[in-house]
Amino acid sequence: MTHVVDDLAGYTTALTACVTSDATVIIGSHRTVLVDVQVAASVPVVTVVRGVLHPTHRIRLVDPATGELADVIPDGLPWELLADDVARWVGISEASAASIRGCAPVALPVQMIHNGVAIPEWRPPPPASTAGGRARLVVVARAAPWKNLDRLVDAVADPRLRDRVTVDIYGGFGSAQPVVEAQIAACGAPVVFRGWVEDLPRRIAGAHALVSVAELEGFGRGILDAAVVGVPAVVPRAGASTEIVLDGITGFTFDPRSPDGLVDVLDRVVNEDPVQLAALGWCARARALGYFTPARCADQYLQLCHELLSQPTLTRASG
Repeated sequence: MTHVVDDLAGYTTALTACVTSDATVIIGSHRTVLVDVQVAASVPVVTVVRGVLHPTHRIRLVDPATGELADVIPDGLPWELLADDVARWVGISEASAASIRGCAPVALPVQMIHNGVAIPEWRPPPPASTAGGRARLVVVARAAPWKNLDRLVDAVADPRLRDRVTVDIYGGFGSAQPVVEAQIAACGAPVVFRGWVEDLPRRIAGAHALVSVAELEGFGRGILDAAVVGVPAVVPRAGASTEIVLDGITGFTFDPRSPDGLVDVLDRVVNEDPVQLAALGWCARARALGYFTPARCADQYLQLCHELLSQPTLTRASG
């Protein structure tokens, strides 16, 4: 059963209606955790952290007193209360899980479950040759400051790349977009914001590579959106990106600390044999089909639920 809600009262009512017996597990995100533990009573709560926590970066939580979203740094969370009331914390990657352990001042039960993504049955043809033309690069990201889109603009404005690539950015508006658009205008980088689109797979299919510059990526859904349509990815060796991309097999990685790291790896993409890029894309899709599936993800959550429900009620209630 699906409940569509648009405010705290609706969410609380729907959640309460779902807690019909002790054989219930509430699986929510970090955004609703303070509400979930209030509604849960004696049933176990699983809180999924959909990103990488950082001591100085604010996260958004629903304030159970007002129903409004509040921005807090991890130190501002009531960790002692949450340690008692949350039965299991889940990170959507090893990087995400490690960040939970690193930011919490108390020991918490944490495990990792990678996300799963829907995988279409079709895939695009290999990318066209760049001989005499430009390599098409795509980015799937909201223009938030931590996505580091300014670094990508600097990279493709480099003389080695300026006349050899085009970059399309797909994603919702973010606070950094006006600054990045001004940067693009000033340096003449071949970058265009395309906004949010409903037909994302069709838009990114056939690109030479997807590029991510975010170092705090908790999973990297856009990387898999590209993989399932046979597009390899270029990612930094940071956050969860290297859990998704295997260097030289499903894409390329670069050192984000190196001043020329991003330019060098993009130059490699531009000069790569299109057949080899297509092979990387095939491998990326095959890995997504073999592991990053909704079925595998759902099975791991079901196993977790069975584990929690098999524990004594007193243990579950105390976290």
